Parts: sequence; C-alpha cells; structure tokens
Amino acid sequence: MRDLASVKVTGHSIRLPFLPLGILLLVVFVLGAIMLTHIYMNTDYLFHVQAAEVIAQGVEVDFPHRLYHWFTIGLHSLLPGTNFYVAGIGVSLVAYMLLASVVMVSFHRQMRGRRPWLAVALTLGLMLTAPILILNLQGSGLYFSYLHPFTYHNPTSTLMRPLALIVFLHVAYAFVPPVAAWGQIALAAFVSLLLSNAKPNYSLTLLPVAGLGMVYRLGRRLFVDLKMLVAILGVITLFLALQYLTTFNTGGASTGLGIEPFALLQERGFSLPIILIKHALSIVFPVAILVLYWPSARRDPLLMLAWACFALGAFYALAVVELGTRRTDNNFYWSGEITLFLLFFASLHFWLRQMGGRFDLSQRRAQIAMVIWGLHIVSGLYWYVAQILTTPVYNAW
Repeated sequence: MRDLASVKVTGHSIRLPFLPLGILLLVVFVLGAIMLTHIYMNTDYLFHVQAAEVIAQGVEVDFPHRLYHWFTIGLHSLLPGTNFYVAGIGVSLVAYMLLASVVMVSFHRQMRGRRPWLAVALTLGLMLTAPILILNLQGSGLYFSYLHPFTYHNPTSTLMRPLALIVFLHVAYAFVPPVAAWGQIALAAFVSLLLSNAKPNYSLTLLPVAGLGMVYRLGRRLFVDLKMLVAILGVITLFLALQYLTTFNTGGASTGLGIEPFALLQERGFSLPIILIKHALSIVFPVAILVLYWPSARRDPLLMLAWACFALGAFYALAVVELGTRRTDNNFYWSGEITLFLLFFASLHFWLRQMGGRFDLSQRRAQIAMVIWGLHIVSGLYWYVAQILTTPVYNAW
C-alpha cells in the first residue's frame, strides 16, 4: 500500500513523454481505423450509428445510455460534409486514444518517468490482450464462450472502457493517502457521470464493491478519502436509479432481471465444461500474478478492488439475464468484459510496482508471468486479425 501511495503523491511531478505518447496515439489510431472500417457493417456499430441519426431527428429510442450517440451527433455537426458513419467511427477512435493515453501515463508513472518506450509497448500489449485461444480458432466460439478483456464490435463498450479506467483509478487511490483536492474530486464525479451514461455495466459492479470497501475500511479505521468516494458513488447511484426507472418501469423491451447461471451461453450451444474451461483461459495472467505475488497482492488496494469488481462482473456476465425481448442480447456480459480488462490493467500495474518500476525479468516468477502474458498477447494478435479477415466470427452477432 505504501508503494501505491507514493505513486499517487509523486506521479504528478513526472514529465509527460510527448514523443512516445504521440507515436502511441498514431499507432492506436491507425490500428483502430483499420479494424473499425473493416467490421462496421457486421457489428453493433450499424445499429448505434443509425440510432444516433434518428435521435438527432428527434425520434425517441428505447435505451437509457446515450453518451456515444450524443458524441456522434456532436462530431457530425462539427465536421461539415461528413456522414454519421464517419462521426461514429471517429468517436470510437477518440475513445481508443484516450484509453491508450491513460494506460501509458499510468505505466510511465510506475516506472518513475524512466523508459517511456517500454510504457508504450506495455500499453499496446494490454490493448491487444485476449484470452488464451487454444481450444478453437474460428466460428462464434472464438468470442462467446471466452470472456474477452478487449473487444471491438460494440461502440458503447469502447466508449465505456477509458471512462471506467479513470473512475477505477480514482476509487483505488481513495483508499490510500493523501486526500484529493476538490478539483480532482469534481473531475472524478464528472467522469463518473459520463461513465454511467456511456454504458452502466461497470457502474453496476463498482457501486456495491466500492461501497462495501468504504464501509469496511471505515469500520477498521483505515484511511478513506470519503469526499472522493461519496462524490463518485453518489453520482453513480443517482444515474443508475434513473436508468432503472427509464428501462424497467416503462413497459418497454426490458421487463426485469433474472438469475439463470450459464443459461444464455448454453442456449448458444456451449456445454458447461467448455464454458468453464474457456473462461479460465481468459484469466490466466491475473491469476498467475495473484498466486506468484500473493503476500503483497492480498494487501494491495488497487489489485483487490479489481479482483472484487471482476468477481461481481463475472457473476453478472454468467448468471444475470435481462427479461423481455432483449433476453438474448446478453447485455450483462459487458460487466464481465470491462471488469476483466481492468483486472488485467491492475495486475500489470501491480506487477510493475513489484518490480520496482524497472520491468525486471531476472526473477523466475517474473519470467513465468511474462510467458503467460505473452500467450495472451499472441492470442490477441490473432483475435485482431481474425476479426478483420474472417466473417464467421460475426455470424452470431
């Protein structure tokens, strides 16, 4: 915990490496543009961009989170001559670059401003991380039976990811001294508002986990930045309540929630053993970090927050179903994906701190962790190429 607190205190004095950051953003922009222009017609983009277009015309739509659509409408109005397709792709590219910036700066701080190009490499590695895809390499089984930390086909999930990371870091740092300034608290509350309106899946996991963590630490008389947590959790609570009222109390497509463990994946034809094995292959690296560094890991607030959120997110993904006509949309699966992404981030963040910010692979346990993460990255490279070159991946979408 002391190491995490020192990063919180000293991180703001480290100079931002503009050239490496600029190169990273260029790479992310190019790779993102290649992906999105290839997969647009076969994914959720078509629906959401069309929804943005009808919202701009004043037509009411039956879903409560509209940040992506408002941003698409705004970018469309700012870029004369462009269509909604270009604007929709542009919003996601900005989200990719924002995510890369936050990750790279965070990793750069763990290394105390040293080796910025390594921070770039680690960021790209995280953004290419996928489950270890060894059981099948084609068809819908490449997606649905694994739990992916990074997906490309849904624009609202893409927009949620950087916002969730920013809020996650603010909550984690609220458990270590010192108390944040009011300006930072206001920023965290504002990003929490954006997060809940981008997609509610991470808010649904963070609210109970952070709330229980706050009560536990207050009961043990441990440090809590109460103003920061109240600001974040208050905004999230208000927005989730409004979204519940507009989603489930209107007689629309969603009529309630049900608990049906593994039902939606089994209805897609996946057996329970396959579901369990492939989900286990989705979390090998975080489990390895937890086991290899257990004495320190169990006391690390950032890593434990990530694991607690992932446990709840995985439960939502595998057991909670949305009743009504949207049952097969599997909307709660996003909670498992976003919490898994943040678990990978937190595991890498913790790993860097355990190595003193030097990415020292001289120890055996660090070598084991690197080999395992390497398998995730290789699978992610395959996953990236497969989504561009193979259409069967999208047949179920």
